[in-house]
Amino acid sequence: MLKTMLIATGQRILWLTAISTLLAPIKGQAQESTAALESKNIDMSIEQLTQLKVFSASRESTSLSEAPSVVTVFTAEQIKQQGLITLNEVLKRTPGFYTLPNAPSYLVANRGILQDQNVNYLLLIDGHIQNNITAYGFFNQIMYPFLSNVERIEIIRGPGSTLWGSDALSGIIHIITKDAADTTDGSVAGARLISSVDFDLPERRRMVNLQYLNDFGADRDLSFSYTASDSNGVAHPITGVANNHVPEQPVPLTLDPFHIYPLSYDAQLKARWGDVSLLARVTAQDAYRGGIVLLPLQANNHRMYKQRSLEVAYKKNISSLINLESRIFYDSINLIDDQKSYDYMDELIHERGFGAEVLNRSEMQDIKLLSGVRYVKRTMPAGWGAYNGQPREAYAHAAGTDVTTAIFFDASYLYSNALKLDAGVRYDKNSLRDLQAAVLPRMAALYHPSESWFFKYMYNTGIMRPTMVYGFNEQANFAPFNGGILYGANVSQRSRTHDLQWGLTGDVLTLTATLYLMRIDNFITFSLNPLPGGPDYTRYVNMAPIHSRGVEFDVTYKPSQLLNFYGNLSTSAARFSSGEVHSRNGQFLTNDQADVMLSDGRLAGVPQIIANAGVNLQMTPALSLNLHISGWADAKVRWNAGSSATRDLGPQVFADANLYCRRCWPGKIDLAAYVKNLNNNMAPSPGAQNNVFLNYGRVFGVSASYHF
Repeated sequence: MLKTMLIATGQRILWLTAISTLLAPIKGQAQESTAALESKNIDMSIEQLTQLKVFSASRESTSLSEAPSVVTVFTAEQIKQQGLITLNEVLKRTPGFYTLPNAPSYLVANRGILQDQNVNYLLLIDGHIQNNITAYGFFNQIMYPFLSNVERIEIIRGPGSTLWGSDALSGIIHIITKDAADTTDGSVAGARLISSVDFDLPERRRMVNLQYLNDFGADRDLSFSYTASDSNGVAHPITGVANNHVPEQPVPLTLDPFHIYPLSYDAQLKARWGDVSLLARVTAQDAYRGGIVLLPLQANNHRMYKQRSLEVAYKKNISSLINLESRIFYDSINLIDDQKSYDYMDELIHERGFGAEVLNRSEMQDIKLLSGVRYVKRTMPAGWGAYNGQPREAYAHAAGTDVTTAIFFDASYLYSNALKLDAGVRYDKNSLRDLQAAVLPRMAALYHPSESWFFKYMYNTGIMRPTMVYGFNEQANFAPFNGGILYGANVSQRSRTHDLQWGLTGDVLTLTATLYLMRIDNFITFSLNPLPGGPDYTRYVNMAPIHSRGVEFDVTYKPSQLLNFYGNLSTSAARFSSGEVHSRNGQFLTNDQADVMLSDGRLAGVPQIIANAGVNLQMTPALSLNLHISGWADAKVRWNAGSSATRDLGPQVFADANLYCRRCWPGKIDLAAYVKNLNNNMAPSPGAQNNVFLNYGRVFGVSASYHF
């Protein structure tokens, strides 16, 4: 109770601080002149785009054209210009990505592939892994953190486990927050304070952020960010569900609320003192669960997610052959599902872990070598669930200690000025969730025949070990399920991708085209079905391999400093290679018994065509307007449980607008007004677990930041 009161008081103080500073007269520092604003071009030039550096693909700063993975980058200014507030909104504009409504958040599809709870993506914040091994991927974090403290977001479209380990099966999402030493936003070096607020309708989402950044010089800096938020949510009416609900019969809006986040917060501290750096983060997200549970919302139906992490790193450059980077870290994760008023269940996940990693970077003429070792140990008590006061095993898992050890290498060789070769391998062993060691190779050939052209071939691999909830630790659970045992997946998913990319960079135009072929073995999906002969059931199963192939286009055209066009288009075709779904005990299920598979082997609920297009218009040195259109087509869903009947959805088009004023009134305030779904498209769209949701309508919002 006391903790809740303190959080609420802190939120009110931040609100008052932010509002008062927005209205306060400017003191002290001089205003930025129009000429200064013009010199700090808000919209990145083509040259800046081509020289943009990324970290996630090789764990060192590398240009986009030389990265050995397919990477999309959103900078802080692009995020502000386009009026993006959450990670979910960023992913929607990434080539090949699509997000589906789920309770209480979203699921993410990429390259035609979707998995329950987003377990196939690795989420990083400042290089620190956020995924847990007990239950889900980054399912609870897609709406959080807000992006006011973000410097850039790097998204790898494809696997990346060679350098990062488990969970980088289909992609990596890396959020990189602001450093006090970074003044690329036009700030003056030294101490500075930034307060930000955001509000939108109809969700009535309220967010306030306070940042303190201080660059002391001599490689010493400090940054702190605190965000508090809440949201009343909005209804996602359901028009038809696979789970035997009446097709085309809408559910009343008041019975299906989404995105209700009461009093959530996120605090982060970053510090650097010479060769030593510190990263600490505390997050608490409370979300009421509505959505597919078609019962009235009540106050104690919620999911509370808490995560605390601490990392200390040390870097020492001794010579060209010895450039050491070591870190030790600690993580604590809690997830509580409390749905007593639904008479549903309580779930508790309690995970603790610590680990260490040591990297070394060597340079020898035309060769760069990265080598590393990693050790992580995590412990968890038994998870439990209850139904009508009795133990319920559906979300339970055994207690365990999970140890992962890995060693990895990556080498790049500059064969000539035009050709660069890259190869790497990882040996990764786990003691609990999958006893079989994994060898994860990668390779790339990067060819630059001229400054304007480049060609890349990339081969990357990934692994996702079953979480404890997915695998149930190969045991009978705490209580029989309908008189039988509830089984889970017991084999790790493995992925491999071939990417062929061609790129053109010029003074006003950049264009990339990517052809890809992806395969995931032992694909894990949710499937609550009785096994032949009974009385046993499956909860999660390993399915037959799934193949995805397609093409992705990404273009930026900037005919002048005042006008910038951008867009992307992707097509995908994801199919299971056979009609068999493998269960733990070696028996099989048919296509129709697999909740996610259509009769033709296609994955349900994922559009095969996804497109984005937008324009930034720089109306004055400080004022810009962004207009954005997104759309998708060719999405199929299964219409009734136990039947092969399908429904085609789409095409759908959505329009957004954002008016952004940088350093206006009188040189200290960033202001933005945005409208999402400007065309008020409320047509049916695919959702999680074969549900078909109506899009909720227009969203209006305003955001403001004051730079002291």
